[in-house]
Amino acid sequence: MTAEEPADDLRPYWTAAKRVEQDLRKRVASGAWGAGAILPGRRQMAAEYGIDVNTLQRAMKPLIAEKLLRVDIGRGTFIDAKPHHESRIESSKAWKGKTSTGRPVTLGILSGQTLDAMDIKHDTDVWDYIIVHGIESEFSAHVDMHSRYCSLLSTGQASISIDNGISSLLEAGADVLAVILPQEPIDTEAVVDALRNSGVPSVLLSFHALSLPISQVSYDSRFAGHQAAQHLLRQGYRDLLFFSPFRAAWVLDRIAGAGDAVHLEGMTADSLSISTRDETLDPARCDQETVALKAAAHWMHDLPVAAGLGRMGVIAANDYVAAGFMRAASGHGWEAGIDYGIVGFDDRPWARALGLTSLHPPIEGMGREAARLLMNALAGEPMPMQVCLRSHLIPRKSSRPVALSKKR
Repeated sequence: MTAEEPADDLRPYWTAAKRVEQDLRKRVASGAWGAGAILPGRRQMAAEYGIDVNTLQRAMKPLIAEKLLRVDIGRGTFIDAKPHHESRIESSKAWKGKTSTGRPVTLGILSGQTLDAMDIKHDTDVWDYIIVHGIESEFSAHVDMHSRYCSLLSTGQASISIDNGISSLLEAGADVLAVILPQEPIDTEAVVDALRNSGVPSVLLSFHALSLPISQVSYDSRFAGHQAAQHLLRQGYRDLLFFSPFRAAWVLDRIAGAGDAVHLEGMTADSLSISTRDETLDPARCDQETVALKAAAHWMHDLPVAAGLGRMGVIAANDYVAAGFMRAASGHGWEAGIDYGIVGFDDRPWARALGLTSLHPPIEGMGREAARLLMNALAGEPMPMQVCLRSHLIPRKSSRPVALSKKR
C-alpha cells in the first residue's frame, strides 16, 4: 500500500472517488458543461454516479483545489470560467466592451412588471426592479453600455405581446436581450420562439426552474423548500406542515423540496402534512395575507384545543402566508417560536419586525448572473442552458429550537 492509498477497508470508497474524479475531469475538459455553468446539486450527482454525497465531495475536492470548479456558498458549484472569461475580455480583438462597430453595447430588457419606480405599487413589483439593477450593475462594471426597456404592462395596465416587446427592443438596437418572466403563467413556448428568432444573445430569468431549450437563470424554489424543512428539523420540530391557501408552480416546487428534506432525514412521508386550500385562487391577484388568515383559521378550527399545534414546524408558502398563519394562531393564544415554529420565504422587509425566519431569495444575484452569461456570449463563450441560484436562510425567533421553547 502506498502513502497515497487508503487502508483496505476504505479502498472501495477511495476507488469510487477516483473514478468519479476522473470522469468529472473528462466532462470539464470536453466542455460537456459550458464555461461558467452550474453543476447539478450534489445529491443529484451522487445519485447519478451511484455513490454517497461524502464520496462525491471527496472526488470534487481536487478539482476545486485546482480551480477547475468554483464553489459559491448558497449558489452552488460552477465550472470556473473566470480565467478564460478575463482573457477573452482583455485580449479579444473582436470585442473589448463594445460592439464590432465601436459603439457601446445596447442591453434590451423585457420585464413582466413596470420598471418605473414611480409606478411600483406592491413590494412584489420591486423584484423585477432589483433584477434589472443587478444586470446593469454587473454590465456597467465591465463594459460601455446603455439600456432599453420594455414592459409587458403599459402605463395603462394593458398587456403587450412577448413578440411585440422583443421586436421593439430589437428595433431600438438591442445587442443582447434579458427577459424577466412574470410570476403568473405565460406562454413560454412563444417566449422561446421569439428569442431564438431574435438573432442576438438572450437569457431568460424566472422565479422557478423551467425546462426550456434556452439559457435561463432561475431561483431554485425546490431547494428553498428543502432548506426550510431542514432548518425546522434541525431545530427539533419533528412534525411538519406545509401551509398554503393556494397552489402555484413555485408552491409545488417548495413542497417537493420539503419532501426531499424529510426523505433525507430518514423520516416517513407522513412526517410532512400538506395543506393547500384553493386550487383556483391566483396568488398574484389576491390579498395573500388575508386569504392565509382565513384559511389558517379554518384549518385550526378542527384542532383539539388541548393539543394545540403540538410543537409543529410550519413551512408557509411565503412571508405573506406566514403572517396570516401567525395572526390566526395568535387568536388561539399560540405564539411562534414557543408553541410552534414557522418559516416563510422571500424575506420581506417587515419579516424582521415579526421575528419571522425566512429564506432570502437571490434576486439581485439573478440579474448579475444573467449579465455574466450575456457578457460571456459577447466574448464568444458558450452559454449554459440553466443556472439555478439558491436562497439564504435568515433565522429569527419564530423557529427557535424546541428545547428553548417555553413550557406551558
